Amino acid sequence: MTLNEMLADLNARIGSEPEIDNAQMTYWINQAMRAFCMESDFSWLEKKQTASTVASQAEYVVPTDYKRATEVQIDSTSTSKNVYRFTPHELRDLVETSEKTFTEFGGKLVIHPTPSTTTSNNIELWYIRKPTNLTDAGDSPSDSDIANMPEEYHEALILYAFATYNSYDEEQSEARLIMGNPRSPIPGTYQYFVNLAKREDSKKKRGARVKMMSKQEFTGYKQPNRTGNSSPLRL
Repeated sequence: MTLNEMLADLNARIGSEPEIDNAQMTYWINQAMRAFCMESDFSWLEKKQTASTVASQAEYVVPTDYKRATEVQIDSTSTSKNVYRFTPHELRDLVETSEKTFTEFGGKLVIHPTPSTTTSNNIELWYIRKPTNLTDAGDSPSDSDIANMPEEYHEALILYAFATYNSYDEEQSEARLIMGNPRSPIPGTYQYFVNLAKREDSKKKRGARVKMMSKQEFTGYKQPNRTGNSSPLRL
């Protein structure tokens, strides 16, 4: 859905003449998108960016949409990965001299040991992104330069904004119903879509084939990992 479509949907749910304008609703929708993306490190939030090492330079500015690093490689090749281990900044002085690590401080990645050469595009940074605000009518949370959010979760942004409107309108109980309970979410609530996104992303990260092949109908055993102690499936 585009921003314009979400605003039209939100206005339709409010029904009567809204007490606030589309600019305020846009702010709430963007707030909803940021909140949803904070719920988990979803795979669709992952990005990759390259940079170049500079001789004797340890600190490198992170991208503007950077939230958290998931992996850093330097001087890797197709046959040999050179992965740097994350170390909390406060523990940086405990790292061995030769150990390859990175830390984060003040909006920068700090590489250890400090690169000794200047090399083009040899830093590969995988990271979780922060969403970019929707501003134009045709902008969509699914845009790769905004949040890359699957369209099936756009409904959650409208629900969040609608709940915020109800809270603004002093309809607190209605707002709580729309948001839902994260422990036992009811379909059609904001928390339902959050939990749905987490479940689907977990399946993707775990691998659908691994899950499928663990089932009895595919293996003939109730416990495929303990076939020696299980009985085959009888047809």
